[in-house]
Amino acid sequence: WFYDFELPVKEIVLLSGHSQSTDYTILQLYNTCGTVTNPLACHTGRKCLLDPQDLQYIQSILEAQPTIYLDKIQGKLFQN
Repeated sequence: WFYDFELPVKEIVLLSGHSQSTDYTILQLYNTCGTVTNPLACHTGRKCLLDPQDLQYIQSILEAQPTIYLDKIQGKLFQN
């Protein structure tokens, strides 16, 4: 909106629902990196070890037994 429609940041804040500091951060990243996300940022957390089939299997277990304990789900997942 800033570059395409030349809107001031105050209007962009109203349209986007972000805070003013967030919109300024996005604009700064775009000016610096050419993208709205930081390509140099480190990714946190572990990579997901479950594939889509595993997730679907877990979802089917939970639909059949909504009160099952996590250790039981893990056991079923390791068995199959």
